[in-house]
Amino acid sequence: MSFNPPSDLESLESYLQTLLYDLSVQPSDAIFRKTLEKNVPKSFEGLINGEPKDYDSLLKLTLMQRHTFTSLVILKQEFAVIPKDTEGKTGTVFHGWDLSAVQNGKVVKARARCVFEIGWHKGHRVVESGNCVNVVD
Repeated sequence: MSFNPPSDLESLESYLQTLLYDLSVQPSDAIFRKTLEKNVPKSFEGLINGEPKDYDSLLKLTLMQRHTFTSLVILKQEFAVIPKDTEGKTGTVFHGWDLSAVQNGKVVKARARCVFEIGWHKGHRVVESGNCVNVVD
């Protein structure tokens, strides 16, 4: 399959990097909610540390994490992308990142390794499903 993304479409890697930053790192809950509503459909299905997550449970978990872990700093990120179409609109994306954060006044390190299925819905990308393993030291 030849891969020729349109010049005005950001890469899957860039899309996911911006999305995860807006959902996890940036401090505004308003930006978080708007980003989640636009990019994660109500039909979302995933696993986090082996536990099934739908849209509502993902929302609750992510809000809890946003308020439990503050002052997040991305230490390292890595991506692997497998496009599913020649335009690069959709695909499977591995994302790994290492973070530092403050939890209960103490600096902690966290790692997440995830595989996301990125689809196309109503003219834009969405995260259809995800499988993540998260570890906090």
